Amino acid sequence: MIVIFEKSNSDLDKDIESVLKEKSKDSRLKVVLQQKKGIANSLNEGINEASGELIARMDADDISEKNRFEEQEKFLRENNLDLIGSWATSISENNEILGTIEPPTKNSEIRKKIMFHNPFLHPSIMFRKKIIEKIGTYNTSFNGAEDYDLYFRVISNGFKVGNIPKPLIRLRETTDSVMRGKNWRKNRKINFQVKKNAVKNLGFNSTYDLIYFLITPLTFFVSPKNAFVLKNKIGYNRINQK
Repeated sequence: MIVIFEKSNSDLDKDIESVLKEKSKDSRLKVVLQQKKGIANSLNEGINEASGELIARMDADDISEKNRFEEQEKFLRENNLDLIGSWATSISENNEILGTIEPPTKNSEIRKKIMFHNPFLHPSIMFRKKIIEKIGTYNTSFNGAEDYDLYFRVISNGFKVGNIPKPLIRLRETTDSVMRGKNWRKNRKINFQVKKNAVKNLGFNSTYDLIYFLITPLTFFVSPKNAFVLKNKIGYNRINQK
């Protein structure tokens, strides 16, 4: 396991750094301590450190179910896929269950809907390292939507993708979440740049692609709450806990 920790001078970060240094004595764990470089750079650092055939992604504040990696590896191999994710249980900052998030599962569905929305939950993905050897690592020019760009490149290069129709992670939703925080408009604009690049350079120009691309600027005026309503109507289910 590789842990990339972007440290600062805060007391909390110093405490975390101390714990990680102690845990790094375990030969199964490799800890990389570095100054803040941005998520895309940190992800690339982790990929460069990885030596296995498969790479799984995880965020610090989310939770993987105990059998996540076993189920994902089996699903990936049995279905001859190259990159997969899963559904997720949505949880609050206090670990309260909010519901489930169910992105599309089949390769064809994902290809059809990718221009409308990001079809993967980034902390849930697992992929073959050979993908990176062909298409390159995360693009730091799209920091904040680096995963979305990666999926476009994965699909445009003919790799097969999917999502396991089962929650294998607990995805924490906070007021500072990337697409829900105060910078959500800025992040939507980065997503638009990713889509523009996909249309211009990666061959995403089907009728669905162009329709979804052309309506994207309208989302700059749609709040995160209402955006989830739209996703529910166009194949990205969110089932709230009652």
